[in-house]
Formats: sequence, structure tokens, C-alpha cells
Amino acid sequence: MNWILLDRILRVFRPIVFLVTAGLGLAGCELTETTLAEPDDKLVAEAYIRVGDGTDQVTVFLHWTLGTGNINDLRFAAVRVVSEVSEDLLLGLTSPARCLRVDEPGEVEGVCFVPSDDVDGVLLPG
Repeated sequence: MNWILLDRILRVFRPIVFLVTAGLGLAGCELTETTLAEPDDKLVAEAYIRVGDGTDQVTVFLHWTLGTGNINDLRFAAVRVVSEVSEDLLLGLTSPARCLRVDEPGEVEGVCFVPSDDVDGVLLPG
């Protein structure tokens, strides 16, 4: 191909390519203001029931999703495990260390509930 012809073509199209590229760059830089809604703090109940493999265990840990809820409200909660076969199992407040497997239970804000009586045989596997 003739270099002189290629040079003429580039001289004609170079300003056009520059303007189109600059225009696209400026069009993509528009900023808009976005407002986020504050999420609601929801109650979470983490219940663990282990039956049929050694000593039966039931624990329920209550906490707030965002951690902004009042922890004292959770201390007065009534926690009950309802069984279709046997009587309901009422749980009482205890140390959070009974529900958590962490080095420092004070790091997590929540309350732990366990049955006051032995639960062996009260709940069945399945």
C-alpha cells in the first residue's frame, strides 16, 4: 500500500477519532447522587438441637442482625421448643459461652437459652 495515501487517510480521520473518543469519555463521567435506606434491625434466633448421638443438647442464641437492638429486651424473652410428640421444652437464660464457640464470648452481643432440665429422650432424631 502506498504510504503517502495512508498518511493522508490518517490526517483526515485522526481529528474525528479524537473527537469521538473525547466525547465518549466525557459522556461516561456523569455522577448521580444516591441515597441508601437504613436497614432494619431484625431479631435472629439460632437454635441448635443435637439428639441421638451422645448427650442430647438444645441451645438457642438470640441476637440482633445489626447489633443496634436493646440486648436487655432479649434477656426477658420466652424461648420454647415445641415438639409434636412430647411436651414443650422451656428454655432458661444462661451464659453466652454455652451457645458460642469463640475465645471471647463478650465480643458477640446476644443471649443464650438452654433447658433447665436434662433433655435426654425428650426429643427424638428426625
